[in-house]
Amino acid sequence: MYATEEPTEAFHKRIAFCLEMRNSAVKAMRYPEDAFKKKVVEKKKGGKGEEELTEEELVNEILEEEEEED
Repeated sequence: MYATEEPTEAFHKRIAFCLEMRNSAVKAMRYPEDAFKKKVVEKKKGGKGEEELTEEELVNEILEEEEEED
């Protein structure tokens, strides 16, 4: 069908890239939400002069800050 192997190699590279991206996304989703919350709370409590907030409020505040940065 094709005279060279070039189209096959290009297709293989594209598939490998997509699979690698998928695997990276799966690894990123493996961490439970509680671990994320704990990390965020520890990060936020590290600052001085912070008012007392619940964990949920701290998480929401961090997420809002990240959205504003994007």
